[in-house]
Amino acid sequence: LATCGLTAVLLWVYGESFLHLPNVGWLIPLAAVLMLLMAWQQFSAESLRGLHELRWASLLSGGTFGGPLPVLLFLGLLALVAPQFQQTISATLVCQIAGSGVSLLVSLVCLRSTVRFIFSSTTSLPETKLQSPLSITLESLLRVAVPMAVFHFFIMVLQTADVWTAAYYFLQEEPEKVAIYGVARRYMVLLCVPTQLAVNTVISSIPDLYTRGQVGELQTLLRRTATITALATILASLLCLLGGGWFMGMLSGSYYQRAATSLAILSLGQIVVSLAGSGGMTLAMTGRQTAAMWICCSSAALLCSIGPFAAQRWGIEGIAASAAGALALQAVVEWIVCHRLTGIWTHADFRGSSLRSLVDVFLWRNLTPDSVDVS
Repeated sequence: LATCGLTAVLLWVYGESFLHLPNVGWLIPLAAVLMLLMAWQQFSAESLRGLHELRWASLLSGGTFGGPLPVLLFLGLLALVAPQFQQTISATLVCQIAGSGVSLLVSLVCLRSTVRFIFSSTTSLPETKLQSPLSITLESLLRVAVPMAVFHFFIMVLQTADVWTAAYYFLQEEPEKVAIYGVARRYMVLLCVPTQLAVNTVISSIPDLYTRGQVGELQTLLRRTATITALATILASLLCLLGGGWFMGMLSGSYYQRAATSLAILSLGQIVVSLAGSGGMTLAMTGRQTAAMWICCSSAALLCSIGPFAAQRWGIEGIAASAAGALALQAVVEWIVCHRLTGIWTHADFRGSSLRSLVDVFLWRNLTPDSVDVS
């Protein structure tokens, strides 16, 4: 609610004068409603992930606008509305509100049924003793929530500061550079998909295994996940490094082939991130939220400091280098600090035995009844 109020005030004050947005009176309530829906939709879907209901959580949550279901609903509505009406910001927000609203209802229904199933399954076991719920005070909640909120805020800063820097330095005199860099940044999202999928898959298992004392199993899970993620990221990055100009020209037009260099630089940073694994999320999910927060804050400060200098000196390629460097440095520091504080390595494992075990898993080899969790 506080964020919606602040956004409404900023849009009212700067919407027309600074952002040149038309119909600000309509945009303010639409933006506020959308933010509330998206927040509760993500919260409900991630609660499913916390209960190990990964299928529905992956369908309903993830990314900036939600998981596959809300995004597909939004795109479908947009495709239906676009031929009938003039495409405006207000119409786009209405379509996204509809998609997020439907997804919120679905996530609430799934969450309610999941909780009922877990409760009935637990109470039906006579030998199971239900533990009394932990007393959670406001102080203990804030000790976890505030560092996590700041951590995710600076993740958003890292994901957008380079675009804002490009807009600040080039929008007035060379707007084509902003468009070119923006396209490179959007293609960069494709390279982030393996890492995002990996984090969404293991995030609920990190506190589960860690609190059980199964640190070895947790490290094996994280390193195997990092190996698969790194292989997928490297393969996708090779396309950006070797044929980025051709790829972008085929999908976005020959004008945007000039973004190939920026995309190649950004892809190098993403390779380092995938190789380092989920160190930051492991810190955050094992009670080291403050350490993860300070690392992310420092990386964001570094990007905001060197980004303007790089933009003036080397243009959009300099911005891409500063963004890739900040992300890579953050991943490496998180990897080191995670091992020092938890004793867990999270990096990819390319040893022959590890790769052979991954092949065996994919080919369903050596899976005995004792090695499969049928629960």
